[in-house]
Order: sequence, then C-alpha cells, then structure tokens
Amino acid sequence: EQVVANTWEGGFRGDLDKLLGEGNLKWNLGYFNTINYNDIIFRRDASSGLISQGYFSNVGKTRRYGIEAGTTVNYPQLFSGIDDWHFSTNYTYLNARFLDSFDIQNPMDTIQAMAVTKGNRIPGIPEHIYKAALSVDLWQRVSLGIDGIYSGDKYFRGDETNVTPQLTGYWLFNAKAEYKVTKNFAVFGKVDNIFDKNYNSFGVYGQVNEVFPQFDNNRFVSPGAPRAGWIGVRLTL
Repeated sequence: EQVVANTWEGGFRGDLDKLLGEGNLKWNLGYFNTINYNDIIFRRDASSGLISQGYFSNVGKTRRYGIEAGTTVNYPQLFSGIDDWHFSTNYTYLNARFLDSFDIQNPMDTIQAMAVTKGNRIPGIPEHIYKAALSVDLWQRVSLGIDGIYSGDKYFRGDETNVTPQLTGYWLFNAKAEYKVTKNFAVFGKVDNIFDKNYNSFGVYGQVNEVFPQFDNNRFVSPGAPRAGWIGVRLTL
C-alpha cells in the first residue's frame, strides 16, 4: 500500500539583540510530529534462516516527533577593531517509533521470529543530534572556524525489537580557514575529523558466514571517514 505521511509542526523564533549591544542573537524553538500510515520496511524472512533474505512490506503506522532548538550569535569587533565573531548551535530531539505490532526475524537467531510491539524505536535513527560552530573573521579577510557534531546512539538495522546493544554515538570536530586574496579570489584549507575519531555511522545485521566463514558476529558497521584535509582556491564571479 502507498505510504501516506501526515505532518504538523509549530514553533517560535525571535531575537535578543538588545542583550548584546552591537551584536545580534537569534533563537528558534520548534516542535514537529509526523505519522506515516502503511509505512514500509525490509522484513527478513525467518523461515529461510538467512538474515540477508526477505521482502518489503507494510508494517502499519510509525511516528517521528521531537523538538528543534537553535541560536545564532554574531558579534562584530568583540575584542578589538579587527575581529568579528560568529557562533551557532542547534539541537534536535528525534523520537522515531513503531505504532503497530508485527513479526520480524530475531537478529540473534535467524530461524526464530520475534514480535515488534508498539513503542519500539525505529533502527538507524539517532535520538539526539547536536551541532555547534564557532568562527572569527580577522580584518574581514582571514576566516578561522571550528565546528562539532554529535550523533547519538541508534539501533542496528534488523533489530526492530530493540533487544541488542545499540551502535554507539559519536562526536566529530572539523576545522577550516580561508584567506581572501581579493574580493573574488580566496585560498582555503579544511580538516575533517581533526582528532581522527574512530566511529561507525551505520549498523546492520547480515549473514556473516556468507562472506567470512570463520566469524559468527552478524553485526556489520559502516566505518566513518578518518581524518582528512584539503587545500584549495575559490574563485567567485
């Protein structure tokens, strides 16, 4: 059946510029709620005994709701006449759950079926997401910045019953710098994952002995990108 999503959201936004004098502070706070009817997932077939074999089907209603909150601060010439500072932060709480019951293959016992019940979390979706960024412009020519991203714990795809350990959340930090040679030409550099954090961005249950006969752990993960850097030029026309 066709998936139908009903969504509503509301919120507030404003500024607190008077608190900063010459700077400006913007804020926002919102709530969102989406219910999917006839939602579709990949259902592994317990009768086959293979965790990689299954089919797509409707599983009833699912719900995703939560809040978003953020602030943005810009403050020119904070410490001297040459530095302009910028700060932004954003937090999302995302609660994604099944609203109807259905059977799914047990990820720990591929020939056994388990019941997904109302209230189980949808795998692959973190419940908490946080972002923050700080940067400074010097002489309106040099720009330096750092940002951090947090992605919370999430269940492995295939564990719709939420019975196995979650994929651990992680923090990532990135840095960037830019020098404007002229109005239209700039030289920049950036480094992603500056602390070379070892993290996994996604997890799924699979049939490990199809690929590695000597292993019996069916938990597959997608490794995150290691530290990487770039240097380049930017031309604006």
